[in-house]
Amino acid sequence: MNNYLKKLPFNYFHYYAIAVLILLLGISNYLFFMLYIPFFYLIRNYKNKYLVLIVVLVFLLYVSTYEKVFKIAPKGNTFIVTEKNKRRDYYTYYIRENFNKYLFYSNEELNVGDVVKLNYNYEEFTKNRTPNGFNLKKHYASKRIFYKLNVKDVEVVGHKFHINKIKDKLISGLDKYPTYVSMYLKMFLFSTDTFEEEVKEAKVSLGIIHLFALSGMHINFIILVLSFISKKLKININKKSVFIIFVIYLWFSGFSVSLLRAVLMYILFNSYKEKGLTRLDSLSISFILILIINPFYRFRVGFILSFLVSFLLIITPYKNTLKERFIVHLKIIFLSVLIASNINGKIYPLSLLTSFMFTSIFPIIILPLIFISVVPFLSIITEPLLNGFTNLILAFETNFSFKVPYQSLISIFVYVLIFIYAIYGEDNKIFFKRSIFLVIFILFVYVSPRLDFNSKIYFLDVGQGDATFIQNKFNDGNVLIDANKGTKSFLDTLGDINIDYFFITHGDLDHAYEAKEIIESFNVKNIIVSPYDESEIISSLKGYSLKKSVVGDVYKINDLEIRVLGPLRKYNSLNNNSLVLQIKMFGEIYLFTGDIEEEAISDLINKYRYELKCDLLHVSHHGAYGGTPKELLEYTRAKEAIISVGKYNYYNHPHKETILNLRLYNVKVYLTSNEQTIIKRKYHFLIVKKGMI
Repeated sequence: MNNYLKKLPFNYFHYYAIAVLILLLGISNYLFFMLYIPFFYLIRNYKNKYLVLIVVLVFLLYVSTYEKVFKIAPKGNTFIVTEKNKRRDYYTYYIRENFNKYLFYSNEELNVGDVVKLNYNYEEFTKNRTPNGFNLKKHYASKRIFYKLNVKDVEVVGHKFHINKIKDKLISGLDKYPTYVSMYLKMFLFSTDTFEEEVKEAKVSLGIIHLFALSGMHINFIILVLSFISKKLKININKKSVFIIFVIYLWFSGFSVSLLRAVLMYILFNSYKEKGLTRLDSLSISFILILIINPFYRFRVGFILSFLVSFLLIITPYKNTLKERFIVHLKIIFLSVLIASNINGKIYPLSLLTSFMFTSIFPIIILPLIFISVVPFLSIITEPLLNGFTNLILAFETNFSFKVPYQSLISIFVYVLIFIYAIYGEDNKIFFKRSIFLVIFILFVYVSPRLDFNSKIYFLDVGQGDATFIQNKFNDGNVLIDANKGTKSFLDTLGDINIDYFFITHGDLDHAYEAKEIIESFNVKNIIVSPYDESEIISSLKGYSLKKSVVGDVYKINDLEIRVLGPLRKYNSLNNNSLVLQIKMFGEIYLFTGDIEEEAISDLINKYRYELKCDLLHVSHHGAYGGTPKELLEYTRAKEAIISVGKYNYYNHPHKETILNLRLYNVKVYLTSNEQTIIKRKYHFLIVKKGMI
């Protein structure tokens, strides 16, 4: 390790950055605190090692109290609109009360600077509702927003000047430019992405999403432009002027974290390099400063990748040749591959080449075109060129990819350690030899679903709707029951999985919202529906070989048995025509009742009675009135009950009578609205007998 440290072009500021990094890792997982043992051993000869310890303790106190200090609930009902973002069919508004920021959604169009009087209630943002899902709470905390307002009425009562009004006017002014010039200028001046969805998907598949995120590349380009202007016009542009330009650009971009990192590094290095400050020092100080501004920045992917890639470029200097640039590019891809796959759930092998190609031409051709497009009469010339570049992105888009499961922080940390070992060879030949370990690790990640020896059942929190996924050991015997919005994003985190049986209990939107999307995205072997379901959604799936399952059908996969108990006849209600499933697994019995109501429940009891006994009852119709009568509970004798329900719903589910009935029979009740995704596990240990091969 000491040999590695000696190779770093450092002063001593990186000690403090590493100490803070270990602290943040440790807060996420206590095991990382053990890294302090080798770290403090390595810096034992550093004369200010106790100062490093003091910085860690102060930073721990700061991180621990940050949310408590800045998390202030709204008190009044008058706010000023500071920012708005137009979505497909609604607006997202950022508002202020004194120095505190909040967020709300509305169909009504407001303007920046409007003073609004709101009738609202407020709530905290939820964490990731499904495992490995997007964490809204951390995302908005990184913007220093801790509450969203559920607004009932909006009244504009005045107007005040707000500095963001200038930016809002400038962005609106870009609408007068040709279409593609407007989109590129909004992206690279204001970090506002208005590209079509297909372009966004193509950028991901080509591995060029970083080109459309404001970063050090844009700072370097601005520096080159300023230097050119200075020489041609013989104007002395001093450091202070450059710094002011960068601060304005930061404001334009909404203080993009990767751009903030680049600006801080530039200012620090150019201000103190004569005093011995290195680029690694400026990176380390920038790391700490940004986390002081907001410790929640650490959860932004842009923050993580920006610092990782910058660190790599600093410690691996290279010659500006095509070969050397490609090798560095390859190292960047290897370094970021697992972090990037956690975002989109895939690895695109061809992006090794496509991203290098686009990265090579972008700064020397496209970036100059974008910035000269600011001049209105030149935009007529650049429009077809930028349109052509966009079409080139779409033309090279690839669907060739490998699905990989979401990786834990520990897994990524181990991978980064292997990467550090690979890059610290004597030359590039050693890197290529050692990178075989990186490839093996990635291959292991890809096949890991087939190596998992435990089974799990996920009762997903998908809001006011249903979705349950049974994942059998070794990816052999997976079952999906219903698929409300949010189901696919969860399944994407599981990697390259099969779905052996997809049961759609009935065609209500809250049970089948993502059915078609899932069928088209995964290897779904059997799609089972109710024989009496004539809903619009089920009718739209007729081209996918649906099986209409009848009462008495039994499906077996390994140690999993699924028996169809209903519907017993055709009802006038879509809810009563729901599939009713009895599932035996883990040595237990689970009863799924879809959305059945009193009429179907009565028939079910009359038909089966003592066959309805189960360990867990998936409560009908999100706990609606009449869906869980005492008579049903008398025969099921369930120990536990799951109610899939949204936290805020128009129906006031679950009904108080349902909860009272469940409590009367001593059933332990879990609500997805409270518990979020509920997981039950069963471990299967492999026992190898003597003499077996």
